[in-house]
Amino acid sequence: MENLLSNLFSNINFLVLAVGLSGATGDALINQYAKTGRLSLFLFGCLGWCVSAVFWSQILKQQLLAPSVALFFLGNITVAVFVGYFYFGDRVPMMQWFWVALAVVVMILLVRSGN
Repeated sequence: MENLLSNLFSNINFLVLAVGLSGATGDALINQYAKTGRLSLFLFGCLGWCVSAVFWSQILKQQLLAPSVALFFLGNITVAVFVGYFYFGDRVPMMQWFWVALAVVVMILLVRSGN
């Protein structure tokens, strides 16, 4: 079991997915807290952010700061866009989709340039 966790925490693709899922989940729960005022949503949202910080720290161990931040936001943006669109029904104008896509491309290029 320890070997499996060690392998997962050294796999950058797993870490990007994990940081995206935990960070975007925290974002979504805080978003719902802001709309409903339910304290439990706020607390679970903060927990999601704390879990995200753990995964982000593992990314930092493998990358410099700038590519680490890019990986963090790449995972977070990707998951948040899907959660917003499919779960919350967000309908983003085409021009904003363009800017999100451009940001994702820039982050990918930033990360790949360091390898």
